[in-house]
Amino acid sequence: PHVVTDWSHALTTEHGNVLAMVGVALLVFPKLGLGLSGFETGVAVMPHVEGAPDDTDERPVGRIRGTKKLLTTAAVIMSAFLVLTSFITTLLIPEGEFKPGGAANGRALAYLSHEYLGNAFGTVYDISTIAILWFAG
Repeated sequence: PHVVTDWSHALTTEHGNVLAMVGVALLVFPKLGLGLSGFETGVAVMPHVEGAPDDTDERPVGRIRGTKKLLTTAAVIMSAFLVLTSFITTLLIPEGEFKPGGAANGRALAYLSHEYLGNAFGTVYDISTIAILWFAG
């Protein structure tokens, strides 16, 4: 419980007011938006979205509706994961570990997996992350 209180205190101490916090958040959002990079995977499955029975090649209304649902669902899920992981990593990782040379620099979730779930799970996490990034190109 003290972690959330410490985070809240540090946040209000560093930024002073809500508008300053929102301003900083808007400045760093493009970097956080990179967390949505898996969104293009939805584009790859679009041809597999089934259309309505009355769809034609000239008027694929059902397929378009289904694709909008697919992309909206993916965006909502990935946005929730992005916000949640940003919050959790901020709470659980010491500030110094984010700095260059720190154990969590560029690998916050991997750091947490090793720290809280053990080296065996952490290693599996590392290997799966490397594989996913390799397949993604």
